[in-house]
Amino acid sequence: MLDDAVPSSPQLRTVVEAEFLALTQVGNQFAIRHHECDAQQLPNDDTRDYLFVRLVSLIAFVLRRTGRMAG
Repeated sequence: MLDDAVPSSPQLRTVVEAEFLALTQVGNQFAIRHHECDAQQLPNDDTRDYLFVRLVSLIAFVLRRTGRMAG
């Protein structure tokens, strides 16, 4: 999917991949998706909102670039 989203820019592809990996690590370290004994709680709702917007922006970018989302 990323090949279709950023076909002509290896540098941007690297940035997008790093963002997906960073957000995956956040999801694994913090109690966002589910509650685990070793997952850390987010400090406040503002932090949750920031991470949500960051993730939605990344997904929307890839979906738009691959023609899977209008707009």
